[in-house]
Amino acid sequence: MVAKRNEVSRHVLGSEGLPKYVFHPEFKYSSDSREYLDGLEELLQVEGPPEGDAEVRLFRAMHYCAFRAWEARGKRRAVTAEANRWIELRARVRDHLILVNLGLSYDMVRRSRFTNVDEDDLLSEGLRALCDAVEAFDPWRGYRFSTYACNAIYRGFLRLSKMETRRARFVTFGYDPRMDRGALDGNLNDYDERVYRQRLAEVLRENGADLTEQERDILSRRFPEEPNRKRETLERIGREMSVSKERVRQIQVTALEKLYQSLTADPVLC
Repeated sequence: MVAKRNEVSRHVLGSEGLPKYVFHPEFKYSSDSREYLDGLEELLQVEGPPEGDAEVRLFRAMHYCAFRAWEARGKRRAVTAEANRWIELRARVRDHLILVNLGLSYDMVRRSRFTNVDEDDLLSEGLRALCDAVEAFDPWRGYRFSTYACNAIYRGFLRLSKMETRRARFVTFGYDPRMDRGALDGNLNDYDERVYRQRLAEVLRENGADLTEQERDILSRRFPEEPNRKRETLERIGREMSVSKERVRQIQVTALEKLYQSLTADPVLC
C-alpha cells in the first residue's frame, strides 16, 4: 500500500458537470477527509498569497474536493447533491487561490517587455493564464506555485505577442507580406511589397472583404492610417460601443480573417 501511495500523480480531465483535477493515489488510501480539510476554513480567511505548507494544503484540498465529487456520482454517472457540495467547496478554494495570487499577473504585466501588445490585453491574457495555472498546478511535484504560474503567464504573453505581430503586419497600412506563412517565401522585393499594399488598399476601399461597418471602424481605430494618431485600446473601444473588450477582440479577429481570405483569393496576387 505504501508503494502505491508513492505513485506519480496524474491529471484527470473534466466532464459535463464535473471539474478536472490532479489525482494522487493517496486519495484512495486516506482514512477520511480531515487530512485535507482540517483548518481549511481558516486558510480561506487569510489574505495574501499562502506560503509554504499553507499553499500546498490549499491546492491538495482543491484537488481532493474534485476527486470526492467524482466519487459521489450516481449510478448513471449523474451529478448528485453530495457531488455538488464537493464541487462548491472546490470552487471556493480555487477562487481564493486565484484572488490571492492576482498580484502575479499585475507584476508580470508591469515587468513585461512586450511593447507591441496593449497593457490591458496583457493583463487579460495574464489573468486567463493564472486561472489555468491554478486549475492545473500539481502540488505533489514540489514546485512553488508562483514559479509555475509566472512561467504560464509568460508563455501566454509570448503567444499573444506573436499573434499581435502577425496581425499588425498583415492589417491595412502596416501589412508586411513577408509575415505571410502561405505561398510567400519571405524574399519579396520592394515591387512585390508595393503590389500587396496596393491590393490591400483596394480591398479596403471597395470593401472586397465584405467587412461590416463595425469591423471597419474597429480596424481603423486599432490600426490607424495616420502616423500621429494613437492606437486605441480594446477597453476604450469596448466602452464606447457598450461591449466588452473581449468582444472587440473577437470582432477584430474576424475582420482580419476576412482580409486575409480576400487577399489569398486575389487573382493579382496568386
